[in-house]
Amino acid sequence: MKKYLIFGTNGVGKDLCNFIEEDGDEMAAYVLDGEYIQESSFHGKPVVPYEELGERYDKDEVRILVVTGYSKMNENRRKILERCKGDGWNLATYIHPNCMCYAKEVGSGNVIFPYVYIGSEAVLGDGNLIGAYSAIGHDSVVGDFNYFAGADHASGAVKIGNHNFLGEGCTLADQFEMGDYNLIGAGVCLSKNIGSHMIAAASEARLQQMSLKCMDLLLKRAIR
Repeated sequence: MKKYLIFGTNGVGKDLCNFIEEDGDEMAAYVLDGEYIQESSFHGKPVVPYEELGERYDKDEVRILVVTGYSKMNENRRKILERCKGDGWNLATYIHPNCMCYAKEVGSGNVIFPYVYIGSEAVLGDGNLIGAYSAIGHDSVVGDFNYFAGADHASGAVKIGNHNFLGEGCTLADQFEMGDYNLIGAGVCLSKNIGSHMIAAASEARLQQMSLKCMDLLLKRAIR
């Protein structure tokens, strides 16, 4: 049985705790820097100050997963991961059992949610969080500290740099390349390469008030 500590108290941490326990492993506690702790427990588990971990846990017996979110384009997660590693803690990579992972290489500190597909010969760096139902195609290369919000689709031979955020339902075309620190909004489809420090947003949906009668007429035309 593996024993985990989760650094971060948020919705992702809750889900990850559930996954770990469903796998038959132990989720011992959540961790935060002491100055940020407001409650002594979260999601039924104790919240332990990072400064006290060495007093409570043996470094050889626990593994740390960092899920502190994507603030500052995942810079905060990177700093926490590097601090934990520098202090001698074991950084875990969590891959949900439902994930279909055929990657050639997966780095440390990654968290991969259920129903994710990672194709053959793909390479993932360190500290990435891949949300549920995402797909990373064959021969793709994903750098470090990227955040896939969920249901994102990277086609074959895609190259993604570092510290990018992909909102839910993004699509990246075959052989697409992206640099670093890009913010891609939900539902965006990209086919032309982009550099670094870019923002992409989907077009706003057109809204129009309509009576039920008109809606019904439009539906009848749509299904003919």
